[in-house]
Amino acid sequence: MGSNLFENAISQLVSKRSNPISGMASLFPIRLTEASKSVNTQTSLTISAFYAAVNTVANSLALLPMSVYLKKDNTNKHQPDHSIDYLLYRKPNNYMTAFVFKFIMAVAVMMRGNAYALIVRNGAGQVASLQFIDPDQVSVIDYEGKLWYRIKGNLFSSDEILHIPGFSFDGVCGRSVLEYAADNLGVSLYAQKFGSDSLQDRGISQGVLESELSVKLDKKKEISKAFSDAMSSGQKHRAPLLDEGMKYKPITLKPAEAQFIETYASGVSDVARWFQMPAHKLAIPGEGGYNFLTQMEIDYLHRAVMPFAEKFKQEFEVKLFTSTEIKQGFHIHQNFKKLLQVDPKARGQFYKDLTFVKAINPNEIRQLEDMNPYDGGDEFLQMSNLLNEQQLKKQIENEQGA
Repeated sequence: MGSNLFENAISQLVSKRSNPISGMASLFPIRLTEASKSVNTQTSLTISAFYAAVNTVANSLALLPMSVYLKKDNTNKHQPDHSIDYLLYRKPNNYMTAFVFKFIMAVAVMMRGNAYALIVRNGAGQVASLQFIDPDQVSVIDYEGKLWYRIKGNLFSSDEILHIPGFSFDGVCGRSVLEYAADNLGVSLYAQKFGSDSLQDRGISQGVLESELSVKLDKKKEISKAFSDAMSSGQKHRAPLLDEGMKYKPITLKPAEAQFIETYASGVSDVARWFQMPAHKLAIPGEGGYNFLTQMEIDYLHRAVMPFAEKFKQEFEVKLFTSTEIKQGFHIHQNFKKLLQVDPKARGQFYKDLTFVKAINPNEIRQLEDMNPYDGGDEFLQMSNLLNEQQLKKQIENEQGA
């Protein structure tokens, strides 16, 4: 932490997280319509498709096991005794499990544009905990080519803060999906309100009173008010009596307009595009068969989860490991296989194929399936129809000798 003079000098350069646009981003101003004004972090989640998308991506990242591995020569070995392994796999702080920590960090990136966590070290310089920070409490400062973070009046260097930005123009501060999807979501909110109002009015729409007789202006106002009072009285059964020759003609939506409202009431297609995920992940029934859904799961993993997870991985490695540990080969391993264990038959064939070419042994398979090893399971199996020429000649000689 610097002196007060230093803090006062760089505090003039504070760039609030709430307005991070600068440089190239200013060349592309966002021009939003009236519909976007009703969109915020709370109202957006009332749209079922948007809630499902945020929750699904955050859950996928939270479910993704992250462990510390050491790559040395041609081996890659898990380091369960490393302090970082415990923080990322079990408990990063006194308030959260690893699942909750990764979940809330992912939600912050999607909903706020940036996720922050304070790196707390002990007296020996080792990372002791990772404390999530509300993005609204963080100001980012660029001072002489180095980033600083002001949090509740305290100043921290970039080495002390985990910072995961969302979509970004400058590579420093990110922007949330909400900022760009506000128009789409605003229309969906309007569509939902239209449906709610329609139900509240028991399906009775606006309309006009037609008369075959000439009616004076004062009389028109009187009839209109009487009819409106009768229809909006809140009574369950409403049956106003019309004078002779009068007819009520409702003003209804055209089929195309009704279809538009129905489509935007959920906004599923737009939300799926914003989050780069197949529509079936938003609980849309009847989309494709089993093989199709399996391929879509892989597509979802590659497009929506893996790029997101890579941001976390690289930030964790750069900020949590020392330069010496990085040179030694310490790194974060992400086990994406855990997110694809939905097809036992395909998984069994995959293991069989790896065993067939001696790429995996039985105990390694049992470890991936959370099963205990057995004696002799560390030996690689040799398939008889995969013998090389030398092995085949030896087998023939042994048979002839017998």
